[in-house]
Amino acid sequence: MKTPNKKFKIFDWGKEYVVDEKCLGKVEHINSYRKFIWGGRAYIWIPLVIVSAILSGIVCHFVYQDFEKLKEVTVWTLGLTYGLLSLWYYILLRCAINCAKGRRRYFYIKILLPAIIATILFLVLANMGENISENIYKQGDTVNFSEATSLKFDKVCIFGPYSSNGDVSEILGFDWDMESRTNISSSDSVNIIVFTKNKKVIEYVDHPRNKNDFYKLNRNCFPYEFSTIRKDPGQRIWYERR
Repeated sequence: MKTPNKKFKIFDWGKEYVVDEKCLGKVEHINSYRKFIWGGRAYIWIPLVIVSAILSGIVCHFVYQDFEKLKEVTVWTLGLTYGLLSLWYYILLRCAINCAKGRRRYFYIKILLPAIIATILFLVLANMGENISENIYKQGDTVNFSEATSLKFDKVCIFGPYSSNGDVSEILGFDWDMESRTNISSSDSVNIIVFTKNKKVIEYVDHPRNKNDFYKLNRNCFPYEFSTIRKDPGQRIWYERR
């Protein structure tokens, strides 16, 4: 006896679909995971938090090369992962409902879409931060550090090539391991711009000297309210405090 088609709703308030008898098994199987994805319980959040923390650690290590952004990146990762997972689950349900129209499409959605989603997630995380260095460069001959970033810092300090941790401790007034985070101690290609708040480094930027050469301001700090510097009209690379 032929099994009658069944009506199915993905959401209680949503569209009602007619599911072909050939697709009922797939739909019921996928729908059985609803409580893990959309149930609002700890089933999904506990593993998601763990996975997000691991992914964030990987991003911080290989992309930022610093774990000071770990908390921020973890929050972003958690939100993005859950959003993309929900999208994938919704598409998977839709494809199961319409599986009679083609198995190949169902296979692609089930196998390839997670890989695409994972790639998107990594690319978004890798580029989520503001590009302070580029913002500085775009300002031209007058640079206002407070406008180059959304950070509310106490002061911004500039360190030129071959600066050491000793220089950092002396200028900042507290210890911060710049040598392990950058190659400033052995390179003459960048300046390191350090933003601090409450005697803590909240951000730092490797700024190429071929964009702006701040070597004349090496070991100088500027408070947030007076963090504007300008280029000396008589020199191409000399900067003065405005």
